[in-house]
Amino acid sequence: MNFEYKETIDKQRELVSLQKKVVSKSLVSALKVFLYIMCLAIVTGGFFGLGVIHGIIKSAPSVENISIVPSSYSTTVYDTNNKQIAKLITSGSNRIKADLKDIPEHLRWAFIDTEDARFYEHNGIDIQGIGRAAFIALTTLNPSEGASTITQQVLKNNVFTSWTEEDSLTSSLKRKIQEQYLAVQLEKVTKKDVILETYLNTINLGSNTLGVKAASLRYFNKDVSKITVSEAGVIAAITQNPSLYNPITNPDENAKRRKKILTNMKDAGHITQEQYDEAMSDNVYARIKKVNNKLTKSDDRVYSYFVDEVVKQVLSDLQEQKGYTYTQAYNAVYSGGLKIYTTQDSDIQKICDKELSDSANYPYAIKYSINWAWSVQNPDGSVDNYSEKDILNYHRNSLNESSFKLIFSSKEEAKACVKAYKMHLMNKYYKKGIDKDKGYAEYENLYYNPQPQVSFTVMDQYTGYV
Repeated sequence: MNFEYKETIDKQRELVSLQKKVVSKSLVSALKVFLYIMCLAIVTGGFFGLGVIHGIIKSAPSVENISIVPSSYSTTVYDTNNKQIAKLITSGSNRIKADLKDIPEHLRWAFIDTEDARFYEHNGIDIQGIGRAAFIALTTLNPSEGASTITQQVLKNNVFTSWTEEDSLTSSLKRKIQEQYLAVQLEKVTKKDVILETYLNTINLGSNTLGVKAASLRYFNKDVSKITVSEAGVIAAITQNPSLYNPITNPDENAKRRKKILTNMKDAGHITQEQYDEAMSDNVYARIKKVNNKLTKSDDRVYSYFVDEVVKQVLSDLQEQKGYTYTQAYNAVYSGGLKIYTTQDSDIQKICDKELSDSANYPYAIKYSINWAWSVQNPDGSVDNYSEKDILNYHRNSLNESSFKLIFSSKEEAKACVKAYKMHLMNKYYKKGIDKDKGYAEYENLYYNPQPQVSFTVMDQYTGYV
């Protein structure tokens, strides 16, 4: 069949158009299949995710079976004049309980305005805070913005206590879901003020202190009830990072954070402009340094032998008179918050210590034993404590020097022994990834005791007190 030119062109266009229709129809069908698969995947994933979350929540501890109250408190030893001569602590026990009524409102708001501004409004989790944190994470690619409420932090510190050992995103996510679920359940049965009081008695505030009362004594040598607005800003600034914002070792960093704390309080209307200006002009860090120097100097007093005997007797009494096991007695003494009143006269003790440490009272050829204390703060704010007993154990057990004694011909020889042991310890810290920037020696005391050793006993013949 013959076609004119125009008819040929029309026929070609018709064929091309038919091909386009076939291709278009195929693409639409493929798109429909893709969308169907996507919808199916989303629905399946959603149900799977809900199932996982349900399982995680189901495995969470029951709110009826948990306790949010911190269980460890430091024990204080007093002399005959009710003056503190020693504090007995174990890991996580350097805390002194404070009732909420004794904590100034400005100190409470210092924490609330920065850590959880809607504390009195939310039901345990802050949806608005979570949204803000997610938005900041997406827009800045920085997921560091926190959204945990005070209620969640109480649970994390007192219920989910192993969170510092989490080694995967999965375990962290599981704990976070359970934490949020329990936060809502907890607020159904617990008053806000009880949660706040628990929080303020729980938080790590650096320098081996837990809770606002212990921190008030450590940094300002005063009861928490007397803390000023300026000092409240210092204490509240620590909690976000107890190592970085420690006001003794990093006052400049604490000052930056403190300014944010005080600004938040002012913006929320919990302090006036006048109070803000007065706090910002306060030379608070000079005062902290002075208090720290005084406390460090007071720690130089040697009471170890007397206190050791006191502890020994209390442990014995708790077992014999109260029926405690040794472990129960030990926990009571070192983390039970006991107050132990003793017969020691501190003035007489100082005189005896001075005379026994005077080398002029000893023969010419004397040797030295040591009393050594060294503390290293970890990145999480916890503190490791070491003494001369650790040096002795290291030489006898690790170096197999069974005859090793802590007796030295000179102070220089003793000092070299201590230095070598410290190097051994620091190598362990380096292996854990802790260097000078991430962990540091908080303080060190080293005393040289002339040998031969001398002991003394002073007794009041009227009372029989030793």
